[in-house]
Amino acid sequence: MNKIVEEDIKSIIQKADFISKLNNKNILLIGGTGFFAKWFIILIDYLNNVFSFNISLTITIRSYKKFVSEFINVIDINKYQYIESDIENLKLDNKDFDFVLYFASPDPYVIDEEKLYNTIAQGTENIVNIFENANIERLIFTSSGAVYGCNYHNSKETDICKPNTIYAKAKKYAEELILQSNINISIARCFVFNGPFNEKHNYFAMANFIDSVINNRDIIINGDGSPIRSYLYMADAIYWLLTILLKSKNKSIYNVGGGGGDIYL
Repeated sequence: MNKIVEEDIKSIIQKADFISKLNNKNILLIGGTGFFAKWFIILIDYLNNVFSFNISLTITIRSYKKFVSEFINVIDINKYQYIESDIENLKLDNKDFDFVLYFASPDPYVIDEEKLYNTIAQGTENIVNIFENANIERLIFTSSGAVYGCNYHNSKETDICKPNTIYAKAKKYAEELILQSNINISIARCFVFNGPFNEKHNYFAMANFIDSVINNRDIIINGDGSPIRSYLYMADAIYWLLTILLKSKNKSIYNVGGGGGDIYL
């Protein structure tokens, strides 16, 4: 494991004095190759191997081959179970999970708007149908700060949502579906993050800046200086997602993002 990541994992465990609540639990992680998912999988693997936790983990992925290529030298792959499926068509023979981590989300910049909306909406409808009558302790859904609309910087959870993109509208619809269900749920409205495992080639500013520096290219900023971003480091984000998963009340909504240190793009 990368030494920086290992130190980050240690710091999360040290800070999260409630993390023993994960021991002997059965967890389903939906969307196994995403940014949040990678950190959670490594954290769980570390808890099992170093602290002798007994966490059973099932991971849904679209491509097992892609997953193996990314994790072969990071975790003990054979210790966990895998379901190769997209979320719209996911079927579970066993629903006996304690926690469900619903992290799956399509990249809003690489598929057309209709497919983007349908993937999030129909995928969430499927997840709700699967777990509506299941006896799970908690489902955490990673939504987006985009649900607040144009000026989402410094938005509060009590603010009225005015989603103005297809992606944001789909996320808000997914929130409403989950909130109306009988499932014990919490929602994390996630903003912008950085840290190890951030994809080098994506459409988000920080990853592109880093990729340009690594490859000795000019950093190109297309904004007019008005967009504001406040990045949260991933180790801190995972700590807060853990806190929401294990300590929040049912039907609670939390913003997860950086506070201060604004960057103008």
